[in-house]
Amino acid sequence: MTTIALLHALGLSHRMWERQVADLKGRYRMLAPDLPGHGEAAGPFTLAGALERVVTMLRAQDEPVHLCGLSLGATVAIPAALAAPDRVRSLMVSGAIAHAPRFVMGVQRLATTLTPWSTTLSGTRRLYARYGDEVARTAVDDMRIAGKQTLREANREMALIDLRPRLREVRVPTLVLCGGDDRANFGNALAVARGIPGAQLQVIPDAGHLWSLEFPETFTRTLVRFVEDVERPS
Repeated sequence: MTTIALLHALGLSHRMWERQVADLKGRYRMLAPDLPGHGEAAGPFTLAGALERVVTMLRAQDEPVHLCGLSLGATVAIPAALAAPDRVRSLMVSGAIAHAPRFVMGVQRLATTLTPWSTTLSGTRRLYARYGDEVARTAVDDMRIAGKQTLREANREMALIDLRPRLREVRVPTLVLCGGDDRANFGNALAVARGIPGAQLQVIPDAGHLWSLEFPETFTRTLVRFVEDVERPS
């Protein structure tokens, strides 16, 4: 059975993929691991630790995996495809950060440090409320589990990353996505699409950064269409 692995965003967990897993289970073998410091996975969070966890999962499968990540998950998915090229069948990434200015990430880390945790959780509830009450409750619960330290660790790690020199080494079919309203991340999406040989770039109209929650059916259709195109005999 064809296998799809989904990597979650910062502060969330495998539960952000509940709609996709429920809709596709039975048709595909679905994997949705928690990255270190998130959900059921012990911290601390480091990109090296996240990469090790994902690569171990990939190598445990009987066949190459269609690897999909959003936001932080997308940024982990790219080096995973480089670290285990024989275990990745395709790559679908949305909101991936190939390179982030250290100053910007430093400001985010400082803001995370100085903002009271109760304020962060209240902001999380307001942010995710647009996707429904259940999604908002899950997001707040996930954020509470991850904690302030995991967010700080991720900001520190993201300030050091620069995937651009190695993007040309990715040799699997790749779909790069970005929400049309996610203007802050369009530059990174463009850099990833231009850097990976043969990559496709698709902008989702009227969608934000976490559009898998905003438009879950559209996200699932996009994922399935891409996987089917890759699996179709040439």
